[in-house]
Amino acid sequence: FREMIDININFPLSLMLKASENNVRRFITVGTCYEYGFKEINSLCKPNDILDPIGIYAATKVSGFYSLKQLSEELNIKFCYGRIFNAYGKFKGNNNFWQLLYNAAISGSDFSMTYGDQIRDFIAVESVAEILVNICLLPEKEFNSPYIFNIGSGIAQKVRDFALYEWTRLHAEGKLIFGGISLRENEPKFLVADLSNLIIGKLS
Repeated sequence: FREMIDININFPLSLMLKASENNVRRFITVGTCYEYGFKEINSLCKPNDILDPIGIYAATKVSGFYSLKQLSEELNIKFCYGRIFNAYGKFKGNNNFWQLLYNAAISGSDFSMTYGDQIRDFIAVESVAEILVNICLLPEKEFNSPYIFNIGSGIAQKVRDFALYEWTRLHAEGKLIFGGISLRENEPKFLVADLSNLIIGKLS
């Protein structure tokens, strides 16, 4: 918990102060879709929604977001904040769902997961990076500060279907074991991005 406070609140605030001291006029950082909390099925997460974070990690992200938003106004820095949905790709982290699935696929092992009925918005890490680079290059006249946006595909997909597609694409020889593990406590059923205000970098 203390490490999350340092990384998600204290460090970004210190970095924004350093940015101001060095005449940086645009500050871009990211949060998580879990800041939005629980949504009804087919209710997209909009950047201006009331935040109701799920878990301590998302709570520290929300706290950091509000702190940075306030500080950016006082320092007169353009503040851009993107909430990343379910990013996937190699090297994202060993506890990431896709990385665990990938590791099992290339090793020929079976992979146990939930029944996969929860609906998510999956986006490749390369696309996340492209969107953030585009935001860096966005002319200032194109957005107001704070500019809050979602980073996702905007496509609602069952975790089960995503797993089956990736398992086939990776030519996995093992088996996908649906229902092999239980859902985490307080696991949301539906988290999908509204991309209506993503100015550039929107996925087709």
